[in-house]
Amino acid sequence: MSDEPKEPVDLHLVTDDEEPNAPARIDQSPGLYPHVTPQESAQRQQVLARLLVSWYSSEEIYAVMSKKFGMTNKAVDLLEVEICKSWASEDNRRKPYFKNAARRRLLRHVEKAAEDHAWGGVFKGEELLSKIEGTQAPLAIDMHTSGEIQHTHALARMLNDIPQDELRAMIEAERKRLGDGSNAPIEVEVVPTEDDKPAET
Repeated sequence: MSDEPKEPVDLHLVTDDEEPNAPARIDQSPGLYPHVTPQESAQRQQVLARLLVSWYSSEEIYAVMSKKFGMTNKAVDLLEVEICKSWASEDNRRKPYFKNAARRRLLRHVEKAAEDHAWGGVFKGEELLSKIEGTQAPLAIDMHTSGEIQHTHALARMLNDIPQDELRAMIEAERKRLGDGSNAPIEVEVVPTEDDKPAET
């Protein structure tokens, strides 16, 4: 070892502008200097994850993370990307089991409802379960009858749009064409009665 005095080294921290939770390096110093503790790093991720699923704007999230952890906007953005990648990885890993997990949760709820004699809940739960499992039978619909009803309604709407005098002329023309020999229709004037007067017997 040399006893010669060494010049003091100027040490200054590198800011966290580049990476959200990476250790900051000290210039001219060997190794890494931890910029944040693992506990604070986990806390940063938890707080930002809760903010991301809330209705906070980006500006509000930046303000919270800056005030609580002293993070820059760029550091928050990078940490957000890291969290979203983690969420996507988790969803892809669990996606094949989502249906099974929902089925098991629903079975637990149905069992609990049956224990509590909540038969409405049991019925609703079993209905949802049949939809998840694909065992619910479709409703039988008579398409022929349904089509006839639709045609009848369409015809009624069309006749309603025709002026009354034209409609009467059409009916008369059809009666003459058919030659049924019946008399012309009798027109009856209908007078509405007042509600407060009793009907005459």
